[in-house]
Amino acid sequence: MYGVERMRIGEALFNPAKYYTLPGSSTDTLLGLPEMIHNSLKLCDSELWQGLLASTMLTGGTTLLSGLPDRVNIDVSQLASTVTSYARDSLKSCFLF
Repeated sequence: MYGVERMRIGEALFNPAKYYTLPGSSTDTLLGLPEMIHNSLKLCDSELWQGLLASTMLTGGTTLLSGLPDRVNIDVSQLASTVTSYARDSLKSCFLF
């Protein structure tokens, strides 16, 4: 019954600008889940980042989407590795999904 639509539901969490447009607003303000996590992380001292990543927990019904925790883990690790001295592999191992 549902084919491509099943994939679009989850993908909207990562790329909302592709699926949602609000009248009179810029698509730059629509952040995906990994960007929201990363931006929240950047508001804290860099010494705390690894501990915060290790304490990250996804909750709610949407987290039951197949592959969601792995995708969040990969995307946040890629974003975090662009601004930190931590290697991507060490950040990946910090997540507790």
